[in-house]
Amino acid sequence: MGETLEGGRILIYVTSDLHLSHNKPFVYAARGYSSIEEMNQSLIDKYNATITNEDEVYILGDLCLGGADSLIDNFKMLNQLNGKIHIILGNHDTSTRRKMYEVLPQVVSISYAEMIQYHKYHFYLSHYPTLTSNLDDDKPLRARTINLCGHSHATDPLADWEKGCIVHCEVDAWNGFPVSLDTIIEKMKQRVQEDNERYEKQLAAIKKCFDEATVSITTFIGEPMEITMEKHSTPRVACVNTNIPIQTQPIANCDKCISIPGYDCPGVEKPFYDRCPKGHKYQRDLPDGGCYG
Repeated sequence: MGETLEGGRILIYVTSDLHLSHNKPFVYAARGYSSIEEMNQSLIDKYNATITNEDEVYILGDLCLGGADSLIDNFKMLNQLNGKIHIILGNHDTSTRRKMYEVLPQVVSISYAEMIQYHKYHFYLSHYPTLTSNLDDDKPLRARTINLCGHSHATDPLADWEKGCIVHCEVDAWNGFPVSLDTIIEKMKQRVQEDNERYEKQLAAIKKCFDEATVSITTFIGEPMEITMEKHSTPRVACVNTNIPIQTQPIANCDKCISIPGYDCPGVEKPFYDRCPKGHKYQRDLPDGGCYG
């Protein structure tokens, strides 16, 4: 049965790419059916088990296929669908099929795309995936335009999420069922939370890496020394011959290092600094510990 919100307000549903009568194994077999007849009936049953005649439904294209001999059968199947139907035309929705859609009593609109607002969320409905927002932006979801689309037969609703706020609504992505906008909103919120948690872990790992590689030096002894870049056959690091206590770090493992005139430091017996001797701007290049310019 169709879901309702508190107060009796009807939910809005979305689905796409039913491909009724598309008698090709790469369509029905990929969806787990043994025949096109089985797929047709299953999709109709799942649709009507979800949608009531009071619900609004946006079908994002490619409702049916087949030749001229399939028009009557397709009309009979589509006429069984519940709800107040808005059709967004797809690449298989020919002018002949559009004329058929126009005489279906439950169809209230036909267009190539549509913008709707729901719970302060803005949705751009189209058959083709469309980049509408940039995920690198700091705007919250409610300030973005979210694309609901079909066409790709994606099995993951958020397969193109990172490309820019795209949600796939094909029956392939929702186990054959229409999906409510409320369900989509919750799924987006969950994905954003998971992304934020993953980014925080990545930032923490980067910070830990830098913290472990940082060496605090409180005092330098002696005059600034000239530092030159050389390439050595064995790993070397820049260090200062001093007894100042410092935090030791792993030995550098790089093919470039800094040699200091007057010191022949292979880096295996002495610790090295996060910065080379004062007056120079070399810093350790993580993660190998080499001091590069």
